[in-house]
Amino acid sequence: QVEQRRLGLSADTPIAVQQWEGLIAINYAAKGRGVTRHMRVGEAKKICPELRCVHVQTIGGSAADPSEAAGSTDATGGTATAVPGAEGSAEARTRAKACLQRYRVASGEIMRVLARSLTHGAVMEKGGLDEVWIDVTPMVEAELRGLYSQQGPSSTRAGTHCEDHCEDHHEGEEGAYS
Repeated sequence: QVEQRRLGLSADTPIAVQQWEGLIAINYAAKGRGVTRHMRVGEAKKICPELRCVHVQTIGGSAADPSEAAGSTDATGGTATAVPGAEGSAEARTRAKACLQRYRVASGEIMRVLARSLTHGAVMEKGGLDEVWIDVTPMVEAELRGLYSQQGPSSTRAGTHCEDHCEDHHEGEEGAYS
């Protein structure tokens, strides 16, 4: 989605981010057409000829300024590169390094949105650029307590069920309901 947004492409356009000859990320449209991560570009293009492959940005190579990034792709799919030869060439691989900065920036934006959404002590753990684990147990318990307290004394059985379930779930944890 980073490249889709950056290039102004429709969500219906199958897009893959490639690093040299392998696909490292694919969008839902590409996945729906049978493309998978870690496929070789040629194999993916046979399955989905309309697949737009965007090479991950690279740094280095023969550029006079080592901070100059190569491999940026425009909306037409063309590649402007400071590394001689094709992005996937063996020569490019030995002289350029993949740069994941644009994906790290997007990941940070998403993590901040998720973190702002967490309440009641829910815990978020980042697993990678596009992975996060969230324990929402405290949020759910707070919501259930609120629902049961609004229902009043006539719902004692429901409240007891919640407390029993939550206590079983947190057996041995002190302060599960403090």
